[in-house]
Amino acid sequence: MLIADNSPLRDVRIYKVFHPHPMIYSFNRDGLMHFASATEHDRIEGEYATNNNRVIRKCDALYFDNYQREPVREIQFFANVQTPNLSISPDTLIRIISLYLWTTPAHAFETPRDFRLFFENDNYSLNEAERLFKSYVDQLAKRFPDKCREQRK
Repeated sequence: MLIADNSPLRDVRIYKVFHPHPMIYSFNRDGLMHFASATEHDRIEGEYATNNNRVIRKCDALYFDNYQREPVREIQFFANVQTPNLSISPDTLIRIISLYLWTTPAHAFETPRDFRLFFENDNYSLNEAERLFKSYVDQLAKRFPDKCREQRK
């Protein structure tokens, strides 16, 4: 298969993040393309399919960096740790939330419950992601007050 130079599939990178729930994230040069449950993928493709696939890069957990410019990068906090964390930018976080909205029957995203699907409990990344999301929602509520179901404080 020949992929054109300007194709979104040209520079695809696929990551499996193990904690708190195994997820697969795919990125191209423009940012997040898609994410899915690694457990579901393994159920369809066979046990340990994501672990045995050499194309999929393994990461321990998502890390949210509010000041990061690039959509995604691997970061190593400790030298003795085998798998790095996957650091995401604010744009990537908003993209994850918007893709998640399309996949839920209610088309809703609740904090902190839904953030716990992506970030481990009670850590810096979870708190910062919640803070960014709340400020984003506040900006939308101020801009479109007629679209709000309830008044924001």
